Amino acid sequence: MNRTSAKATTTETCFCDLHDNIAFAVIEKGALDFDETREIMKFVYYYTIYRK
Repeated sequence: MNRTSAKATTTETCFCDLHDNIAFAVIEKGALDFDETREIMKFVYYYTIYRK
């Protein structure tokens, strides 16, 4: 994985607010800094970057 800016990621409009907050909580505001040992963080970041 490589670093990318928030501007390079996508915005998902298919989730309601409840499920958006649940699905992306691991990387949203107030979340811990990126931890490359946490598979869920890698997956969610990868998902948001490559869904373009």
